[in-house]
Amino acid sequence: ASRAITLEDLAQHSAGVIALCPDIELAAPLKAIFADRLYLEVQHLSPSDGRRLREAQQTGRALDISLVATHNVHFLKPEEHLHHRAVNAIRCNSLLTTVEPPEITTSEAWFKPAAEMQRNFPDHPELLQRSRSLICGS
Repeated sequence: ASRAITLEDLAQHSAGVIALCPDIELAAPLKAIFADRLYLEVQHLSPSDGRRLREAQQTGRALDISLVATHNVHFLKPEEHLHHRAVNAIRCNSLLTTVEPPEITTSEAWFKPAAEMQRNFPDHPELLQRSRSLICGS
């Protein structure tokens, strides 16, 4: 039987782990566990993500947590969005025209190259650089 992971579990196994936090409400308790190895994730999948970025910046400043640009990937190429929708409609036993989020995601959830990610964050190159540094270890 499986059980949910608790903050205590995370604390016991956090040594050497870098944590990405997508939820600003979890930032404070995770900061206590991961310290400077915690990063707040920001994404640009829809126009409403601008508000999320501003909220993450405020939380990051308040708790001294750096932000990184990430991207929610569900398929490799933009044209595979229909396949994603079809598979999830089948999984949900639903019609392709009626399946809705969270079972499907936006058509923007494809594996974007660096140039495309730069277009998503034109005013925040530091977020992309920090992401690149985490991935490449530099």
